[in-house]
Amino acid sequence: MARTGSVTTPLERERIALKGGTDVKQVERILKGLMSSDRFAKELKAAKGDRVKLAQTFKEAVDGHQAITQGKNAAELSPNEYLKDLLEANKDVVDGVEVIYI
Repeated sequence: MARTGSVTTPLERERIALKGGTDVKQVERILKGLMSSDRFAKELKAAKGDRVKLAQTFKEAVDGHQAITQGKNAAELSPNEYLKDLLEANKDVVDGVEVIYI
């Protein structure tokens, strides 16, 4: 299911900004907001039901997501503007040629 709103609450965004990073409960809740229920269940099963291991597996990705999307309103930006930091950090290269998104 696609969501258009933030997967974090304003209070969580403030805590993340002040303390830097996320804890296990936040990572799990954010993952549930970003993944379908089936996908989350599969990832939790792959982690053998260990929620800490699941959070550790995805923590860097969740922290990156938070850093890129903090303070951005997807409804007010083009997809390229919204994902600018992500696209610049992870250049696409096809047959040795960098793909530039306009």
